[in-house]
Amino acid sequence: MKDAGERVRTLHDLRVEMRRALGLEPDGQGKVAEPLEDVGKWLASFVREYSEGREADKVVPLDLAGDGGVTGWAAVVSVKGAADSPYEGLVESAGVVVGKRGGGFSLDWLEFPPDPLGSLKLVGVADFTDRSEPELVWSYVISGAHTATTEVVVTSWKNGKLVKVPGTVSMPSLSGISLNGGKLKLAGGLIGSAGAGEWQREHEDIYAVSGGRLELQDRVYKASPRAYHWLVDGITSEELGHKERALDFYEKAASGKEESFEGLSFVRGKEVVKGGQDAAADRGFVEAVREYAAFRLKLLQAASWETVCREGKKQAAARPELLQQLNSPYGYANRTWTVETYCGFEKPIVVGEGAADMDGDGIKESIRVWMVQGNERTEQEPSPLPGVVRTGQFDVVATDAAGKEKARFRLNDAFAGSELSFRKGEAAVFPLVFEDYNGDGAPDFSIGQRAGSNGNIYALLSADARGFTLLASDIYSAERAESARFEKRGEAAFANRYYDQSKGAYMEVVRRWKDGAFVADPPVEAK
Repeated sequence: MKDAGERVRTLHDLRVEMRRALGLEPDGQGKVAEPLEDVGKWLASFVREYSEGREADKVVPLDLAGDGGVTGWAAVVSVKGAADSPYEGLVESAGVVVGKRGGGFSLDWLEFPPDPLGSLKLVGVADFTDRSEPELVWSYVISGAHTATTEVVVTSWKNGKLVKVPGTVSMPSLSGISLNGGKLKLAGGLIGSAGAGEWQREHEDIYAVSGGRLELQDRVYKASPRAYHWLVDGITSEELGHKERALDFYEKAASGKEESFEGLSFVRGKEVVKGGQDAAADRGFVEAVREYAAFRLKLLQAASWETVCREGKKQAAARPELLQQLNSPYGYANRTWTVETYCGFEKPIVVGEGAADMDGDGIKESIRVWMVQGNERTEQEPSPLPGVVRTGQFDVVATDAAGKEKARFRLNDAFAGSELSFRKGEAAVFPLVFEDYNGDGAPDFSIGQRAGSNGNIYALLSADARGFTLLASDIYSAERAESARFEKRGEAAFANRYYDQSKGAYMEVVRRWKDGAFVADPPVEAK
């Protein structure tokens, strides 16, 4: 393998070399390369020469035309981040597809988040949509302090372009991944942090394409002898539309017997204690699980869901010890319940809001971030987000003064389709902060997700008469707010600061609006 830094400094440079080799653009002397005789062999050689990741020898032939022949090839390419780039010390990776087109070739690719090891993999080729063109399944790893989480992206091939299939696919501590019968299956699920607790179980998630999106169809947990886990299995089954299975689990949990909880931890009072030391407290926990499972069984079978739910919430509010028992298993990976969520997720919740003039008429629209699907739980120390956390699917919605919806954007798609989490602060709703970063006169705003102890990852959106537009993503910043204000530098640029662990210093990057996108300057040490 050659030192990629000698010839190729960035993925952009690598793409230029590939385009020139394929005859898609002239070289520095204005010459166009002769047609390649064996593209698959050339691509394999090219990938071996420049790959810094784990897929150096893998080139997959593709039937892009749906006629049974080989009309394309897919691979992973990667380069080490240059010393003067924001990705110094990381490996930049992309999934590429070379296809036959007329008498020549086409080239398209999709860039993935940089990481230290170059973890991007081409998992395989699948048929999720019964179309003639194949879907490609890619995976990469996000390494946290205690857990490696695998993110999966599915792309389709449309009109010579790689197109992401929307949807969230993620698995901590992946132990297996497979493609079969239009289904994507992932196994794993354990979080390595001690704060996540001992109550976790491995599970298998099954995804399929529904309504043009990758959707979780089923989650099956490793079998357990505990009523608490049967309750969780019932709720999970109910949330995913498997009513009969949910009823079976609720019935099983509602009749659960006394158990031994040795080796498992509880939060009782302000202390974390081991089970098996207080028989009365253990018995109270089992009784609370039975009672709640019986309630969820009744709720699922009820002719009047609202009536049963209302009565259940009334009982939960009158008996706080019931919720305390249900929430006593130690670990931020566990479900928790409040009076508001006692019947499950019922309606969208506003988590962020602000107001800005989208169409230049002098009247501000209301812009809100809604949790439209997910759950609310209380995470305990040392969780990265201690307190009440809302996790799931979120939409940004603009409404006029009369409350009529004017625009909607699926916020998860700004973060590669991943599940999002927002901590519920003292104000319950965080403020959206607006600024015009690209000089077009329309209000822009950032939304962030925690990315470790040193900062957040932000997406930057714009709101105008056409709706919402994603201006930039994967902005790693030392900012902490859910919606941060970046320092403007002139009419169409802004500065961002982040902490570089390899240098032990804060760095500053100025992003300038150019040709419809923000382009980052080389980072410099922040003053």
